[in-house]
This record gives sequence, C-alpha cells and structure tokens, in this order.
Amino acid sequence: MLLFQLFITTVAPLVMATSSASPSEQGVDIDDATPEGTRNIHMWTNDTHQKTMIKFLHVPNTYTLIDVKHVDHVGAFYTFKNGDTWLTLDNKRLFLTPDMDEPNVERGSEDTEDWPIMSPEELKEALANHPSYEDLDAMWQELQAKRRAVNTLERRSSCKIGP
Repeated sequence: MLLFQLFITTVAPLVMATSSASPSEQGVDIDDATPEGTRNIHMWTNDTHQKTMIKFLHVPNTYTLIDVKHVDHVGAFYTFKNGDTWLTLDNKRLFLTPDMDEPNVERGSEDTEDWPIMSPEELKEALANHPSYEDLDAMWQELQAKRRAVNTLERRSSCKIGP
C-alpha cells in the first residue's frame, strides 16, 4: 500500500478538467489546431483553480473524461527514444503530453511504434483491474491533505521564536 501511495503522489497527479465546457467557456487560451474529433485535456496548476495548463494533447473524444482521470491515477509516464512523453498502461500508449523542454528527462530506449495506442475498449478492460476512480480519487485527496498538513507543520517548525 505504501508503494501505491508513493506512486500516486509522485507519478499520477490528478487531472482536473471539464469536458462539458469549451476552452473559451473555461477562460483558457489554447491552440485551436487540434485535429477534428480530439480535445486537449487541461489540469489545474494551483490550489486556487485559477490557472490551468494542457496535460494531454489531442485526446480522441471517444475516451471519456472519467476514464482519462482514472488512467491518470494508474498509468505511468514514459519518454520514448524520440523524446515524446506518453501516459502508458499495460505497454500501450494512451495520451501524449506537451513538450515541457525539460533537459533532465531520461529518454527510454524504445520507439513509439513498438507501443501501440490503446483503444477506449481496451482501456475500459484495463481499468476494471484497478480500484475505481472514486476510490483512487478519495485516496489521492487524503494524501494531498496529509501532505498539506506536513508542509504546514514543517513551516511552523522552521520559524524562530525570539531573538
């Protein structure tokens, strides 16, 4: 369980996005050059929900938002030989991430062509082998609350009292 919690806090940040509102309704500037039948998935970049960034590019509309959020908890990010970073699950690619120009990202030795893209049906089957999104999200929220509490305690303990 501890390893799973570590995975959740370091590898699988929660996607905070909505699919019902268009990007302009959300007040988000994005490049509208997404291929027809796809959308970019955004995530909040702070606790006040004032800023967002694109988390996944050109996600086919056939993937539901709840499935995107669910696999974000259980999948793993992998940077391929060509420098593309994808969210992966069961040795298949799911969602491409934007290029973050991070110089210290270690590239894998595999080509993207060696990892097929997982279909929405395959994703549903794979997710059935994991706890539900609601359970994972509750665990994530609990861990985030504990992290905030620890950070608050650390800030308080670093304060000096007196001269």
